[in-house]
Amino acid sequence: HIPPLDLLDFLAYLPLFMLIHKSVISNPLEDVNHL
Repeated sequence: HIPPLDLLDFLAYLPLFMLIHKSVISNPLEDVNHL
């Protein structure tokens, strides 16, 4: 069960997650090295 605030936070950060996902696709090796 997810509290409504957590769901809103998820929706708020979704664009950021999409940007990170795009970055990983663009530079997979580079992002792996940063880990």
